[in-house]
Amino acid sequence: MKIDVNTQIYISTITPDDQASYIAHMQDREIYEKTIGIPYPYGENEAKWWIAAVAEEAKRFGQPLQYAIRTEDGALIGGIGLMDMKSSSDHAAELGFWLARNYRNKGIMTNCIKAFTNWAFNNPTFGLVRIQCRIFAHNEVAVKIVEKCQFVPEGYMRKRFKKDDKYIDAKIFALVR
Repeated sequence: MKIDVNTQIYISTITPDDQASYIAHMQDREIYEKTIGIPYPYGENEAKWWIAAVAEEAKRFGQPLQYAIRTEDGALIGGIGLMDMKSSSDHAAELGFWLARNYRNKGIMTNCIKAFTNWAFNNPTFGLVRIQCRIFAHNEVAVKIVEKCQFVPEGYMRKRFKKDDKYIDAKIFALVR
């Protein structure tokens, strides 16, 4: 599967060859601090587990739910995917995303989210009518990105997540078709 975002960026399946890129990019503590599901430190075991989990999930749903964001030469620079789907006939999913430090603030993630959500809504395997994001309240960059992608704010979730023994507030946004 390949989703062309523009002439420099595309979204495609995650492969075992991506392991080294995951390990390298996940050394950026900021990714850990702004996401709930990515561990830190992140090493070989975490990368192997992730790649295996993505493959297992793809078997269950008939296609992957997690994808790699790549440069035109195929280098992995980020990730985007759907979470919290109970079955292949669920009508709603959670969007998750991250981008490597050197590629931020260039409009890449905004374009990736637009292309990916359009693909997900039009994918008959999923049958989605709602894609939501729960974003840490302190992650204003991610908030601006999803707002640019027409996600609508739906609320503020006090102490929604717990990480490093601290409670974290979240904002919830949704895109509905």
